[in-house]
Amino acid sequence: MATYIESKKLWKSQARIKLADGKAKRIAEYGATAESADGKLAATVALLTGNHDGSYRGFVVLGYLPTLRKKSEAWREQVRSIMEVHLLPAFGHQDLKEITRPKVQQYFEGLEARMEHGEIGAWHIRHIHKVLKASLELAFQDGLIARNPVWKVELPPIPEAGTVITLEQLADLVAYGARGVWGPAVALGTLGLRVGEILGTQMSDLTEDNLVVEWQVITRGKGAKRVTKLVNKLKTPTSHRSIPLPAGYAALILSLRAESDSPMVCPGGIAPGQKVGTERASYLNPDNASRGMQQAIARVNAAYVAHHRGKGEPPVFPNITFHDLRRTFKSIMDDIG
Repeated sequence: MATYIESKKLWKSQARIKLADGKAKRIAEYGATAESADGKLAATVALLTGNHDGSYRGFVVLGYLPTLRKKSEAWREQVRSIMEVHLLPAFGHQDLKEITRPKVQQYFEGLEARMEHGEIGAWHIRHIHKVLKASLELAFQDGLIARNPVWKVELPPIPEAGTVITLEQLADLVAYGARGVWGPAVALGTLGLRVGEILGTQMSDLTEDNLVVEWQVITRGKGAKRVTKLVNKLKTPTSHRSIPLPAGYAALILSLRAESDSPMVCPGGIAPGQKVGTERASYLNPDNASRGMQQAIARVNAAYVAHHRGKGEPPVFPNITFHDLRRTFKSIMDDIG
């Protein structure tokens, strides 16, 4: 059970385990909440008590992870997430010497296919590549493998900075993608708001024909000390503005909103794999915005597949971000003067 460490302003969860080589080890994890610390500890215990023969998992636990002790907590957390979600399921059971360049290339081609369907971002693929390359480079330096199989693996290109979608695609995004926890946020994004402004919009800011932009949700700090705040200080003085709404658009936004006592138009809710925005999750966390948009894009692509079944190849929705909606809004405003 986690205990609160006053000096660190963090919760600490610890346990003593026995490794596969028979040695005992005491481990501890910290978190902003007791649940967070306990969850991290459970994940670490599961990782450390796995099969540690000549497999990639064994090397990660006994060889690679110990080298990260002096790295920042944010980086260790990112490596842990990438290992648990991506690399260990794909390579953990394989012997180090069985991980070849063709196998690694095939794995990243699979990620590229997922990227094209909006399930994962190009930069996230590069983060996965970076961790896999670093871990296997250490195995090479230790003489466990003859060469690093990640060298010369080709990655999908980074999309050009900034994407503007068509009005038809914008309509499809709202019609098919604006669902779930991030549904209202996607609809608000079509009005040219920044992510923080979207998540900071309160019910009192929204009327039948107008939206007042006065608040934003921001994040500060790193790792376990990273916090999310609602503030009424926007990026620039002119960011405080009033946006006229098309007829019925306010009602559409509210129809996408889950029932909640939260004063926010986008009330908090924790979807699988997302970070908690606040203790009460009264509003969404900007750190999850990319994941929220990817989920919306996946819904649009699923709708395209359903509608084009038996009619040839369905279209693929562009892999956009919330900021691309802002670019699209500006483009539309420029077109109509």
